[in-house]
Amino acid sequence: MEGSVPLERIAMLIRGLRHAGLCVLYQDRDLAVRLVENRFDTWPEAPAIFESGDRAIFPPETAGMVIATKRRVLETGVPERIEARLENGGRDCWYEISIEPDSDAQGRTRGIFVVAADITEHKRREETLRGLLAEVSHRSRNLLAIVQSILGQTMRLETDPVDFAAKLRGRIQSLAITQDLVTQANWQGAGFRHLASAQLDPLTEPAQFALEIVGDDPQLPPNVALHVGLALHELAANSASFGVLKRRRGRIRLGITDQPDRFLLRWDETHDELVAPGDARFGTAVLTKVLPAATGGEARLEMTEKGVHYALTMPHPRRTG
Repeated sequence: MEGSVPLERIAMLIRGLRHAGLCVLYQDRDLAVRLVENRFDTWPEAPAIFESGDRAIFPPETAGMVIATKRRVLETGVPERIEARLENGGRDCWYEISIEPDSDAQGRTRGIFVVAADITEHKRREETLRGLLAEVSHRSRNLLAIVQSILGQTMRLETDPVDFAAKLRGRIQSLAITQDLVTQANWQGAGFRHLASAQLDPLTEPAQFALEIVGDDPQLPPNVALHVGLALHELAANSASFGVLKRRRGRIRLGITDQPDRFLLRWDETHDELVAPGDARFGTAVLTKVLPAATGGEARLEMTEKGVHYALTMPHPRRTG
C-alpha cells in the first residue's frame, strides 16, 4: 500500500545481512524505532531501543549528535555516515552508522534506514598505529640528534677528509647496528651482552681471547642502548688502532652494572707492554662530552701507556624522575 514501509523488502535485506555483523534499524519521521535486527551485544535489549531509541543506546552527548544527524537526513533526503562512541564495561566501543532516507513514490521522506557496523577493532588498530608512528617519530628525532652531534664533533676534530669519512661511517654504522637490535625488540631496548657482541664482533674476532664480558646483562632502554653501543664502538675502534685488539696481546674487561637508579658501564683495557696511547682526539670527545651530555650522566676516561680505562654513569630512565 502506498505510504507504507515495505517490510517484506526489509526482512529480505535483514536475512542477507544477518551474518555480516551489521545491525539494521528502521525509524519513522518522528524517529520512533519500528524495527531493530541483529542488535549488538553491547547495546541494550530491543524493548529499550523501541521505547527510547538512540537515547537508550548512547550517552546523552553522543545520542544528541546521532539524533541531529538523522533529523538532517529526514529534512534533506541526503544520506549521511557518522561514527559514534559507546562505553561498555570500561572500554570504548565504536560504531559506524549509515543513514539512508526512505522515500515514497512522490519523493517524500517517510523514514530512515539505519545500518550500524561495529568498528571498535578498526579504531583500536588505528590507535595502535598512531602510537607506533609517534614512537617512530620520537626515535627518529633522537637518532637524528645523535647523528648531528657526532657529525659536529667529527668535523671539529678531524681535518683529513679520509679520516673524517672513515670515522663518521663507523659511528653511523654503530648506530645502525643498535637501531636494528632495538627495532627487532619492538623498541623495548637491547640486552647488553647482545649489544656488546653486535658492536664488538667485527673488531674482536681476531683477538677474542683478549675480551671478557662480565657482570650484569640488563635490558637497556632504547636511548641508553644507542649511546652504550656508540661508546663500545669508540673504545673498540681505539683498541683496534692502538691497543689490545691491534696487537692481540693484553686484556679487555667489559661490563655494565644495573644499579637501582643508574647504569655503570666500564671498559678496562690493560696492555701487556707499554703502548703509546695514540692521538688523544680519537673518540675522546664522543666518550667524554657527547655521551654524558646526551644521557645526563658522567664519564671518566684515562688513556695511558699501560691501558685505557673508561667509566660512563647514566641515570636509569625508568627509575628516576
